[in-house]
Parts: sequence; C-alpha cells; structure tokens
Amino acid sequence: MQTPHYWYVLAVAAVVLVSLMSGMYLVLLWKRQPHRLFSDLPLVFGVTFVAQAINSAVRLLPILGLLPMFLFLFKIRAMIILGSLLPVVAMLLHIWLPSIKRHHGRIVIGIALYWVAVVALAPDEPTVLSLCVPLLLVADVPLIATFVVTWRTHRLKEVRSDLMILSLLIGSIGQVAATNVMVNSLSTMVGTVLAALALINPWHEDSRVSTRVESAGEIATSSLVCWECAHDG
Repeated sequence: MQTPHYWYVLAVAAVVLVSLMSGMYLVLLWKRQPHRLFSDLPLVFGVTFVAQAINSAVRLLPILGLLPMFLFLFKIRAMIILGSLLPVVAMLLHIWLPSIKRHHGRIVIGIALYWVAVVALAPDEPTVLSLCVPLLLVADVPLIATFVVTWRTHRLKEVRSDLMILSLLIGSIGQVAATNVMVNSLSTMVGTVLAALALINPWHEDSRVSTRVESAGEIATSSLVCWECAHDG
C-alpha cells in the first residue's frame, strides 16, 4: 500500500514537470513570433510557469528529506512566487490602466517592495500567507475579467479564453489551499495544463498567429459592449 508521502512527491513532481515544459514551450513560441512585445501572453505566462516550476521544485526538497522544513526555505519560495506575479501585474496595467502608463513602473516596484518586506519581516508562514495570498487573488480578478471580455466578444481568437477562465478559477483554488500539498498541487497542475492549451490553442486554424494582448482601448470597448449586451438581455 502506497503511503501519503509517495503521493505528495508524485503530485509536486508532476507540477514541476508540467509547469517547466509548458513554460519553456510558451517562451519558445514567443521567440518564434516575428514581432515580440514583453506584454505578449506566451512570454508572460511562460515566465510565470517557469517560476511556478522552480517554486514547486524547492517545495519538493523537504518532502524528499533533502532539506529540513524551515521558515527560510518557505521565504525563498515566496520570493520565487513574486517572480511569477510581477509579469502578470505589468501586463494587467498595460491592458486596463494605460492612462497612467508613467506610473506603471512605480506600481510594480511598490508591489515588489511590499512583498519583499512582508516576506523578510514575517515571523511565521501564516503571516506571509495571510498578507501575500490576498494579493494573488486580487490580481486574478482583472485577469479573469480580461478573458471574460475576450470570450464574450470573440476577440483574441488565437486564445481559448474559456479555458483560460477555467484555468484561473482552478488556480485560485490552489492559492487558497496553499498549505494543502495535494489540493494545491493538483489544482496548480490542472490549471497549468489548461492555460497552456488555451494559449497554444491547437484548435485554431493557424497556430502561428501571435497571441498578443489587445490594447487597452480594445479591451475597454469590448467591456462596454459586453456590459451593454448583458443589460439589454
């Protein structure tokens, strides 16, 4: 009979493998694009998935008995998670708040400083989780809203927005259940696979089309159309 320890190792190792493969593939997909921007979806999520893989690999070390479970190791993981959050925040600012573009850098730096201060000064893991996880969940709200708009208005057809929405919702479950290894690992792995499929979109007629984030004006217009349709209905 297999022990729970075996399943923990298998679950976390699966997250490492799936996240790393998905992240590397998306970065390579971005590099093959003739015109590249740092706000392109493949790059943003590629970096996020690679950071996620590194975080899960560090998490695996004490499970395998290679390192003791101590606070400093947890704080290292928290700093790695910051590396997956900042590209997403930068992209969301580019989409939703172009009018304050000159302040984007300050906002990103402010979030980074807040995160680093919390991680550095927190006396225990629950404090880090209680002060950092809400920030991740808040970032998920405009991210989900972005794909709801592109899904409802049929924009950004190169991406399966419906799968992205499902991926983000499942990923949010993993963030809430951060202390539960099995739930967190399973939801992270499923969410990563769905997001990778959504961005690669093998169902699209031309998979080579750039999965570029639409401009803020297009997203805002789509949001208005989506809101008007909902109220007309």
